[in-house]
Formats: sequence, structure tokens, C-alpha cells
Amino acid sequence: MVSSFYIGGFMLRKFKSTAIFSIVIFILIAGLAYFGFIRNHLFLRGIVHAFPKATESEVLVVIISTEYDRATEDLLAVIQQSIEEEAKRVSLQNVRVEIAPFDINANEGNELKMFREIFCASLILWVADSEKLLDVHFDFLKDADAYVGGRLNSPTQMQLEKNDDHLQVDNEALLGLSQEISLLVNGYAAAIHGNHMLTQQLAGELGGKLQVENNFNESISLAFAVGWLYHLSGESEKSISLYKQILEQEPNYAEMYNNLGVAYYLQYELDDALFAYNKSIELNPDLPQAYANRGMIHDDNYDLEMAIADFNKAIALNPDYAWAYYLRGSIHDIQGERGKAIEDYSKAAKLAPNAPWIEFISMDYTWWGTEQYEQGNLEKAIEYFSFAIELDPNNPQPYYERGLARYDSKDAKGAEADHNKFIELSPNVAWAYSQRANAHIKWGDLAGALEDLTKALDLEPEYLQLYLARANVLHALARSEEAMADLNSFVDLNPNKVWAYFETGDTRSEWGDLDGAVSDYSKVIELSPDYSQAYLERANVRLEQDDLEGALLDYDKFIELNPDNASWAYNERGRALHRHGETNRAIIDFDTAIDLNPEFDDAYIHRGFAYIKLGDLEKAFSDFSVALEINPANDRAYTGRGIVYFHQDKLAESLAEYTKAIKLDPTDNYTFVNRGISFYYLNRIDTAIEDFDKAIILDWDYPWGYAYRGLAHYEKGNLDTAIADYDRAIELGFVDPWILDNRGIAWYHKDEFEKAIDDFSLAIDLDPLYADAYWDRGRAYQQIGQLEAALSDFNHYLELRPNEDNQITLDLVTEIENLLNKR
Repeated sequence: MVSSFYIGGFMLRKFKSTAIFSIVIFILIAGLAYFGFIRNHLFLRGIVHAFPKATESEVLVVIISTEYDRATEDLLAVIQQSIEEEAKRVSLQNVRVEIAPFDINANEGNELKMFREIFCASLILWVADSEKLLDVHFDFLKDADAYVGGRLNSPTQMQLEKNDDHLQVDNEALLGLSQEISLLVNGYAAAIHGNHMLTQQLAGELGGKLQVENNFNESISLAFAVGWLYHLSGESEKSISLYKQILEQEPNYAEMYNNLGVAYYLQYELDDALFAYNKSIELNPDLPQAYANRGMIHDDNYDLEMAIADFNKAIALNPDYAWAYYLRGSIHDIQGERGKAIEDYSKAAKLAPNAPWIEFISMDYTWWGTEQYEQGNLEKAIEYFSFAIELDPNNPQPYYERGLARYDSKDAKGAEADHNKFIELSPNVAWAYSQRANAHIKWGDLAGALEDLTKALDLEPEYLQLYLARANVLHALARSEEAMADLNSFVDLNPNKVWAYFETGDTRSEWGDLDGAVSDYSKVIELSPDYSQAYLERANVRLEQDDLEGALLDYDKFIELNPDNASWAYNERGRALHRHGETNRAIIDFDTAIDLNPEFDDAYIHRGFAYIKLGDLEKAFSDFSVALEINPANDRAYTGRGIVYFHQDKLAESLAEYTKAIKLDPTDNYTFVNRGISFYYLNRIDTAIEDFDKAIILDWDYPWGYAYRGLAHYEKGNLDTAIADYDRAIELGFVDPWILDNRGIAWYHKDEFEKAIDDFSLAIDLDPLYADAYWDRGRAYQQIGQLEAALSDFNHYLELRPNEDNQITLDLVTEIENLLNKR
């Protein structure tokens, strides 16, 4: 009686021969099956790691490759897993399979001998790559003479030591099958590496041998493997024809109908595949693989409920069918049933922890973790990333992602360990170093970032974007000449000069090199006069240079090149005019934008803020309200209405509007600051500080948050804290007479009168008409006895504020004059 065994979604009859040949057949069929059968669902990754030498009771099988690329790694991983599983199935005891952590020169037999001696290897599977042919050599390495090479266009030669009691197999029987093994293994390797012509040649030779023998009953496994070679070489019709020939001899062979369905499925002939699966189920209603495979058809046809039903049936027939749990979990994920997906994935991982598709469960957990991370759920994100790592500890990506989450969770050591592991798993991949460089930049470790970017460029000098990244780091380290050299390299090496100059223009703009940015954008325009985005970016830089008219010319050109987007462009130009104090001209542009698109809520928002600037609160409130009618979810409209209410001294109403805005966008630090100001004027100082804190947490470099928090801390008497906040705001560029005057007042109340006078003087230098600074400085001069200077400042204040109730100031002037007259 011929025994049977299943592979993935297939059922195959075992070839009547030696255990090793069964292993080879398993390697081929499992590998080929996974590459085609799982199609868009799966890909395989090789795992490379160091390993200990064999013990006396252990059979160590080692896989070595002469060259690593993705396809080779896939082949090695398939061979490794397949041998491990098949060794268990045929009861070979104490077999361990390892992949060598390095490649080896195909012509250096001494290296193989040394490798065998060091690790006590019993069997070497050597995957060699050449220009014309991929050979797989099965060599017993009991001495250096056992090392065997292969000719380019002939079957692999095999040399095995007879009566090897250690491996406990019939070497004579294996030698008798060497030609078939060679053809099959080489065909598989050629298919994996995309050498379709060679695959066709080898499939034809082996297929011809089968036809001559015409004995499928004795060679079902071999016939099926040849069918896969036909398919992978682009000759799917021959593949299907071979299965049909088998079915002609055994028409009730349910398992082969299942395999025929897989062949049709791989051609995406879903109707034929469905027919074959249905036939398989008709002949054997208890075949779980057929239900699982049919479920995939329903999945591809977007009939998810039918797919679930088939996966349920497969699991009912085989409660330990890990692949079916995985497939059902993926459907639950698509349906948004995250909990059910996790339950099925967990079951699949428990049942088959070493299955190739486990890494895809790991990838799902990685994606879920990233989703949680982006939502700010750090604890959940770390939980998902950790499980992804547990499932697939050799996948570098979740280490990188978990490192970011750990850093944000203030676990700096854990973050560093994760990113180091990320590099350990990708030591020769430029992208890995560039990703860790991003992490170093996030942590403020510029030296570490520079080291990683340099390593990445050493590995991949044509990775042009890295020059830009390294230039930014060098610039931050004040190594300007090296930074400029990297910018120049980015342009010189880049075949797309237009894009390169545009990128360097953006970079120079970020550095504050406005002239250089304008020059680069001008080069883009010179090379490509219709590159509209370059006009827009040059306009923005010219605005920073206070070249408003030059910027407006660029906006005009942008509008000319983008007539279909003119409404947006007028809105942008209006914003530029508004920022530069040309409020009335800005409103004209906003009017035009609205005329072109009456449903353009953003234009109403910006026109509303322009009206606030002009003091026309009624029109401003109307514009914000229209924007809300167009888009009720526009948080800025609520913020604008809150500002209008604030200027109308309707503080409670302003708080309500700001709170609505924050509910719509809890990341808008601008609105938190405005709400904090309303709380401040309601004398709810602690609540105001909470809002200013939130604004700062959202953006640690937001100067307004520090400025107003300083005001609130001053109100509470926390003078040192207030001064520290004012310092930070000024450091971040908020150099305004108002904040300098407030810092001076804080110094004044600390009796630091000289420092107070310095701040008041800086405020006056910035705005000679800022009356409050004269009054405050006058009081400071009075405290240190400089009465003439104090009198001058008070008189200057009276000149600037002639229409106010100045009795207190007049009394101070009289007091000082009397003191001076007594001298």
C-alpha cells in the first residue's frame, strides 16, 4: 500500500525509496509550493546565524552558499525548514540543520574541509551560483577529497561515503537516484533565481524521463515536483497536463484534484481551480486542505463570509491546522475584527511556530503596533511589537519600531538596545543604518547619526538621499564645508538635476540660507520653466527675505501655470500678504479665492483672521460661521470665533469655542494657548498653565507657549520659573518688546534692577514707541537712584500716552522733580 503525506496545502504520495530522497523531494515541493501557492500572501526570508558544532550523537546538516541575495536566502530557508520537518517524519534522530553565517568560494575545497572539521558536519548542502548554471551539491565531507564540483551543463556529480553508520541511510540507493535528484534540485534552484530557460531545460529532461518510464504510481511525488518545474518555467499547460495524466490513471484521487486546483490557482484561473477543489471535496469531504484552498478562492473573489465558512470547515476537520487559522485570521483582520484575528494568529503561531508564514503574522503585529504608535498608544504599540519579535526574532523592522516607541516612553536604554539589534540583523544593509540614523537624530545624538549615515553611504554610495540627510546632520554640527560638499555631491551624482536642485533648495531654505535657496530654485526654473512648485517655494523664501513684490511675481507665475488650482493659489498669496502686514491686499486675494470657489472654507478662515487684524470683528465672525456651515469639522473656524469673543470680552463664550476646536483637533497648540489666555484673564491661572503646558508638550519649540506660561507663573509669584520661560521663548525667536518688557518686570520684582533696565532698553530699541517699557524703565532707574534718567523716561511715556489717565505718572514726575530741586 502506498502511504501519503501532506505538504502545506497539498497531499503527496511518498516516493518508495530512501529517507534522503524523500527529504530532497520535500525540499523541492515545499519550496516551490510556497513560492507559487501563497502568491501575494507570502514570501520567504532566509535566517542566517551562528551555531555550535555537532555533538557525538548529532547529525549536523549545514547549508552553505557562495553568494547571498534575496532569492538565495529564500532557497536556504526553504531547504532548512523542509529537512528539519522531513527528518522528523522519517524518524531520523538528532538531525540539526544550520545555515552557515558566511558564504564560501566554490573552488576552495580547503575551506570546506576546515569548515567540516570545526563544526563536525555530517552533510553539506552547498548552493553555488555561476553565470550559466546553479548547482546544488550534496557532499559527505569525511575528507577533503570528498569535495566535488559540478560542470555547467551536466547533472551534478555526487560522491558519498558508503556504509556511513552516522547518518543511517542506504547510500547505494541514494547513488542510484543521483541523476534525478540533480535535475530536480538544479531545476528548483534555477526557478528560484529566475533562470526560466534553464528551468525549462531541466524540467523537460526530467519530464522526458517520466514519460519514458510512464510509471506514475511509483513516482507520484517526482511527477508532482516536475509539474511545479513546468509551472515555474512558464509552461503551466504542461504542469496541468501532467496532473491530468495522473488523474486519468487514478480518477478518484481527491488529493490530486486538490493539487490540480493549486496549479490552476497559480495561473489565476479561479473557475477551474474552484472546480478542482469542489471535485476534491466531492471525492473526499474530509480533506481539510481542499476547504482551506477553496477558502482562498472565495477570499480572492471578495466573498469573505464563504471564505470564513471554508476555513471553519477545514479547522473543524483538523483542529490543529495552523495554516487555516492563519488564513481565517487574515480575513478577520480585513473585516476589522482585530480581536478574532489575534485569537486565530495566536493559535496558528502556537501550532506552527516555525512555519514560513509566521513572519507574516509578525508583520501584521508590526503594522498594528505602528498604528497604535501613531495614535500615541505607546504601551499597546510596544506590546504588539514585542509579540512580532517573539514570532519572528530575525525580522529587523519591529525592533526599529519598538525602539521608537520605547524612546517616546522614556526607556532610552531599551530603545538603544532595539536599534542596535536592528543593525545586528541588517549589518550590510544601508537602509538599516539610515533608519538608525533617524533614531539618533530623534534622540539628539548627531554624532551617532553621522556615523550611521557615513556607514550607509560606504555600503551604498549611490543611495543619493543619504547625502542630503548627512548634509543636514553636518550642518547641525556646524561643519558647514562638509555639509556643502554633501549637497554638491547630491546634485553632481543625481541624473535628475531638476529634482536635485529642488531638494537642495528646500534644504538650504531650512538652514536659513535664503540666498542659496533662491539660487537653487532659480536653477530649477532655468532647467524647467514650467516647474510651478519651484515658483511657489521661491515665493515663500522671498517672503522671508522681505522681497514681497518678488514673491508676488512668483505667485502670479504659479497661478498662470495652475489655472485649475487658482483658488488655492490666491488663498496662499493672500496668506503671504497678511503675514507681511498687507492686510487689505490680502483680503482682495481671499475675495478672489472665494469668488472662484464659494465652498472654499479655508479662504473664509483666513479672511476672517484678516478682518480680526483690521478690527472688523463682525465680518470676521461671519466668515468663521460660513466656514463652519461648509465644513462643520473645521476646528480653525471655532478657534477664530473664540478669538472674536475674546476681543469682545466674552471670555466664557471664547472658552466654549476653543474647547470645541480642541475636541476636533487635540494637537493644535495654537488653540491651547488661546484658551489658556482666556483662562488667565478669568483669573484661573492654574488651568491656564495646564493649557500652556499642553501646547508645549505638543511642540517643545513653540515660543508662544513659553511666553504666556511665563506670564502665568509671574502672576503666581514664581519669578524664576517665569524668567526661565521668557528666556526659552526668546531663545526660540520670540524677540518681541512685550516679552522683553515682561521679563524686565520679573527681574524688577527680584530686585535685579540692572537686568530689568537692560530688558526694558532692548524692548525700546525694538519699538521706540512702546510706551510701557519707558514707564517700567523709569521705575527701575528710580530704584537705583538715577533720577534724571527716570524723569526722562516718565516724560517720554506721557508724550506717547497723552490721552490716558496719567495721574500716577504725573505724581511720580512731581516727586522726582522735587528731589532733584533739593540737590
